[in-house]
Amino acid sequence: KSAASARADPLLRERNAANNSLRTADNIMSQAQATFESLKNQRGMYGSIVSRLGQFTAKLPTIDSLMGKIQRKRKMDSIILAIVIAV
Repeated sequence: KSAASARADPLLRERNAANNSLRTADNIMSQAQATFESLKNQRGMYGSIVSRLGQFTAKLPTIDSLMGKIQRKRKMDSIILAIVIAV
């Protein structure tokens, strides 16, 4: 190998490593964006469901009581999940 080639080899390896890191970061960002969009769609869907259930429960008081119980359980589940994640 020539002296110039020997000096260029470490630079080429470093460039390839940097390109691989950028590609990996791009893939992770794409996955994060897709996850965000999915969660945003789910949020809209659940919001619509909650709205319809709210209209329905206003018509039937017994269901309103049941919905309150479900919401309390959901809050407890969220708290438990937050604790598990924190630990």
